[in-house]
Order: sequence, then structure tokens, then C-alpha cells
Amino acid sequence: MSFTVLLVDDHPIVRHAYRQQIEGCFEDARVICSGSLADAFRHLDELDEADLAIVDLNLPDASGTATIGAFRSRAPIVRVAALSGAIEADIIHACRAAGASGFIPKTYTLEQFATVLRQLESGAMAFPDCSGRYPEPVGDPHDAIRLPAGLPALPVPGPRGLSASHRLPRPPGDPCPPTYSDGRHLGLTERQRAVLRLMLQGLSNKAICRRLDLAEGTVKVHVSAVLRALGVATRAQVVVAALRVGICFDEDLRPGG
Repeated sequence: MSFTVLLVDDHPIVRHAYRQQIEGCFEDARVICSGSLADAFRHLDELDEADLAIVDLNLPDASGTATIGAFRSRAPIVRVAALSGAIEADIIHACRAAGASGFIPKTYTLEQFATVLRQLESGAMAFPDCSGRYPEPVGDPHDAIRLPAGLPALPVPGPRGLSASHRLPRPPGDPCPPTYSDGRHLGLTERQRAVLRLMLQGLSNKAICRRLDLAEGTVKVHVSAVLRALGVATRAQVVVAALRVGICFDEDLRPGG
């Protein structure tokens, strides 16, 4: 019996990475990819059934926990896991209140993603605290999951893609310290961070030159510095690498945003 996953994210590189990981975790996995909520709904109409939907909270046609609510209204029997570049207690709690079965931070490594995915596939709920860690199981093992020992603590990026109307109050005493999430925690200069922001929008070196009024040689130097900071060799790897290390700009990263 196949395990059907509907993966909804508007970044093709992210979809490709997660699809490979899902197919690597489950021999019988069937992964359907969508770049928008409307496209996901079209796939739902064509599918006989889906076991799990992994839905980004910042899509071209939907944002915040309204995305989860819309999906649950359209397909109430399909379990939904929120996918987000932010690990914030109010976002996590709001997703759970909206009917999500789990929450997957984009800062997770693919191995951590796989661990959470297996828990969701088993029928369990999977929600981390605001530090990105999943709590120790208490009572019913389906209420929480435990990550393997040795996985590193993750950075906590700021909020993204969730309006104030979709937030729940932060619990009293919630330990969620603010951290930089624009690249300065990697040692990137202000100009290098500006270049990275435009790279994440998909702009070419020439387009970045025009946008920042810089010489092409200067942009190439900044791009090389960004690649070194992220530990990758090509621009194609930048999106996934940036998400893993907690890069999260406040503004919309889609072209023209």
C-alpha cells in the first residue's frame, strides 16, 4: 500500500530536496508536488486519496495559518503538516489550533526532516517547542516525538509569513530569544546580505548589479562569499542551505516582492 504525500511549496529547489528525502524514507512513497494552494487543490481533485500534505505557510496565494485552515476545509480527512522558515511559539501553537498534525521547520537538516516525517506517517502528532526541539514523549507516544541523540540545536529565525491576526498569545515565560536571521550570524556583511536576499529571489548576477548599482566583478566576489558562508558550491544549492541555517528575511522573497 503506497504512502501518498502532497508537497506544497513555491520553491522548486526545496520541493526537489524534500521529494528525494520522502522517497528515500519510504519505498512505496508517492509524492505529488505543487507550487501553490490552488494547484494543490487541483491535485486533490485528481487523487483518489492522500495520506499527508506538507504545506508551506508562505505560498503565492495563501499565507499564515489561514493556509492550514483552507486546506483542512477543502480536505478534512487529509492530515496536514505546516512547513515554515520560522520557529516561533505563537506560529507553532496557531498551526496546531488551525488543525495541523505537525510542524516542520525549514531550518531542519534533511535527516531531521526524515525523522519527523516518519512520526507523521505513523499517525502521531509532531510539534516542536520554539527552540526547534521536539519534547520527550509523555503519556501517549503519539502526543510528541523524540529526535535521535546528537542532533544539533537549531537557530531561531524571526517570524515570516504570518500576520498578527493569525497569531496566538505567547505562553508566559516562553524562552524564545530573538536571534539574527538575515545572514549576519554567518559573518556576512551588509552588502553580502543584500546580495543573498536577491539571490534567494532568483536574480542573476547581472540583475543584482542593476538592482544594487554594483560592478559585475564586485557582485561575483560577494556571491562567492555567500556560497562559502553557506558551505555550498553552486547557486542552485543556496535556497535549501539558507533555510537550513536559519536565513529568513522579513520581506517576500519571490521575484518582484
